Amino acid sequence: MLNNVRSQYSIKITFSDHAMTLQQLRDFVAVVQQGSVRAAARSLQTSQSGLTKSLQNLESSLQVSLLHRTTRGITLTRYADALFVRAQAILRECDQAETAIQQLRGLGMGSVAFGVSTAP
Repeated sequence: MLNNVRSQYSIKITFSDHAMTLQQLRDFVAVVQQGSVRAAARSLQTSQSGLTKSLQNLESSLQVSLLHRTTRGITLTRYADALFVRAQAILRECDQAETAIQQLRGLGMGSVAFGVSTAP
């Protein structure tokens, strides 16, 4: 739910004087999963420049370089390796929190499957 959609909500996670947003984490995870900024921008249906800016802001807030960018794509720094695992967990928790609230509000999301036969 939250992984592939740019959210209308802005939540900041603050470390000292620096903050990162859930959107930046979503963007970062998408880039890592897709293997390039270009592919991630396509999957998120956003511009490459916007995605690049989001990653730069995340790197700035953490004061580390997360990605080595090359013509062949990206490679992760040790900081990115550590952040990727935690970012995925944070985004999963956000999905679960959103689902729990929707269920409490009676807006549970799910699927219903049923079979239909043309035989009498």
